[in-house]
Amino acid sequence: MRLLAGAAGSGAHDVLPTFEAMLHGGDPAARVAAVAGIGELPDPGDAGFRLLGDAIGSRSESLRTAAAHALGRLAEREPVRVAPYLERAVRDPAYDVRSAALPALALVWSRQIDARTLGRTLVTADVDSTRRFVALEALVAIAQRSTAPAAERVAARRELDRVSESGPALARLAAQIGRSFIDAPPADLHLFIERLFGG
Repeated sequence: MRLLAGAAGSGAHDVLPTFEAMLHGGDPAARVAAVAGIGELPDPGDAGFRLLGDAIGSRSESLRTAAAHALGRLAEREPVRVAPYLERAVRDPAYDVRSAALPALALVWSRQIDARTLGRTLVTADVDSTRRFVALEALVAIAQRSTAPAAERVAARRELDRVSESGPALARLAAQIGRSFIDAPPADLHLFIERLFGG
């Protein structure tokens, strides 16, 4: 599916009918592969995002998980379009779906929300662990992103410092965790959170 999507280049409309036919077929593995293929397209277009939206609402946990991963691969390029689907996916009853969606939504938030607002979200989400960890990962992503303006990277670090020293208990713990991973690869923080608080 990745090879097929890559060969499509900008002509997503050429391969989307194939992916759509696979999604409506009876083979579960083919449906998952089709969703993965859509996530590899440079621009899935309206039709591709509609298919991913259908998949994220599927009764199949494996298909919803695949859709969350596909949306995560598109989050860097299309944060506005993937955000509503990921907001839904981070509340999914299935752990695997939530786990795939959380770092993707954090990437979206890091592109859409400034560091100070994320710091306030971290502080006010003391009873909402999902929002707390999305805000945390987004702050760390901003602090780590070499292409982010220097002022925003500094602001993200300051917010983590501020919350880790004076925030409510759970937000303070989260910020302290974030600070300890500030120079680590981005995936390490999410893996640690998964192991500490996840399934």
